[in-house]
Amino acid sequence: MLERDIKIAKSMANDIIIPDPAPKWVGDAFLDIYAKLEHILVKDSVRCFLRFFENCEGQGMSSYLTITAQTLTFIVSFNALRCAKVVLEGMAPELYGMHANPNCINKYGYFVLHEAAERFSVDMIKLLLRHGASANVRTVGNDVIENLLPLHVAVENTCLHKYLEDNLEYNLSRS
Repeated sequence: MLERDIKIAKSMANDIIIPDPAPKWVGDAFLDIYAKLEHILVKDSVRCFLRFFENCEGQGMSSYLTITAQTLTFIVSFNALRCAKVVLEGMAPELYGMHANPNCINKYGYFVLHEAAERFSVDMIKLLLRHGASANVRTVGNDVIENLLPLHVAVENTCLHKYLEDNLEYNLSRS
């Protein structure tokens, strides 16, 4: 990567809410590496993640000098805190100055903060907020319930969890 490109990548702001600029072919390439990346994220191994990123030259995980929203969403879905921190900071030499924008909406119409709220991951939510994620982003599109804040997702899941817990206890006591 050219030195000029690295400077541009490092200067990109995180506080701007944008749609995922990655073209469709990047998303398709991500599907090709999905299974290999999954094994790395289950372990939350930064060293393996960076080696993998470097070996595949970021194909499927980066576009336009940034880590894609799809990649960050995938990392968050596995609650891979160490890997998330690395891509949010973008300081590892293997990333060539690229970093992930926590305010980049993914192709499904939600943000990584929604994903972290869905997973009940307080540590991931804190990490995302420390790296500029906005708590005021809303879901958009046909693939999701529109206009939900991450807080709505967290409350909905907490209520559902409590409902299931209460009914499980009730059903077990009747057995």
